[in-house]
Amino acid sequence: MPRQGLTQRLVVEKAAQLIEETGYGQLTIQALAARLNVKPSSLYKHIDGMEQLTVLLSLLSLERIKTACRQQTAGFFGKDALSRTAFAYRDFALCSPQLYKAMIRVPQLEPNPQLHTSMHELWQMIFEQVLESGISEEEAVHFTRMYRSQLHGFIALEEAGYFTNSDQDREESFRWMVSHLLLILDQVRENRPHIVSERSKNGTSN
Repeated sequence: MPRQGLTQRLVVEKAAQLIEETGYGQLTIQALAARLNVKPSSLYKHIDGMEQLTVLLSLLSLERIKTACRQQTAGFFGKDALSRTAFAYRDFALCSPQLYKAMIRVPQLEPNPQLHTSMHELWQMIFEQVLESGISEEEAVHFTRMYRSQLHGFIALEEAGYFTNSDQDREESFRWMVSHLLLILDQVRENRPHIVSERSKNGTSN
């Protein structure tokens, strides 16, 4: 019998579970239908097909990573918030590596207003934390790009199996990377003593 109470949200969450077990590339409508104990045709009442499912998985990934980062940074600002965001970001990627890949693939997907908005919210959250450190908006754009590149680079190498052939703990390596990355903000600010953002003055953050 078709499963009762099937919703689009449930379909997407089951798809997220499935890709973590079998890999992102193994996801098909047939495999998802089998997991939900329904006929493949039943899924089309909730999703248009794999293209929409891919978008919905990316949205779920963004939703979860933003929630994790916001929970960890509540009440913190500037460098403290950036440090906590870094660890929350990596924790999400390690716990849900396939869903993280769904988020990273967003630029490869067809333009989608919801995806664009959600991705911008993640970028804006980090950007606001950088601005709270007292650098200019132009410098904050550069730093935000560098910050995200450093996080993703570490995560990608870690997921590929690197950082295992040394006595040095990779957790300590990540902490070292984040702490030294944030020191750059001090250097930038010291070189621009006249630049203090309004957000930093007010101590506010989105």
